[in-house]
Amino acid sequence: MSADAGKQWDKAADKYSTYLTITEDFAQKIIADYLDQAISGYPHGSRKLDFLDVASGPGIATFKLIDRFGDKAQYVATDIAAAMLETLQSKAQKLNIPVTTKVQDGQVRPRYLLYQY
Repeated sequence: MSADAGKQWDKAADKYSTYLTITEDFAQKIIADYLDQAISGYPHGSRKLDFLDVASGPGIATFKLIDRFGDKAQYVATDIAAAMLETLQSKAQKLNIPVTTKVQDGQVRPRYLLYQY
């Protein structure tokens, strides 16, 4: 995607929450079901889990993870739109949970993203 795409998403960010009311419950249900399957039996013990939310938007998946793990995990969220990440960061600060954010094109392979943090 181009830098222009990021600018277009920045413009949409303030209105994006209107659409979230329609999709958020559905998305969170899917995320919760998948998350339960993905980590069931994972012996994380005292080690913090690391989560990377690619193309996070305002953080639907990130906040589902925060609801579940709180400060027992580390969170990184990327999105092509800086305004989406600002929304996510504002909410995370209110919860007093640190989330690292980075403007990044979600079509870049995640393995390259992991080495940047």
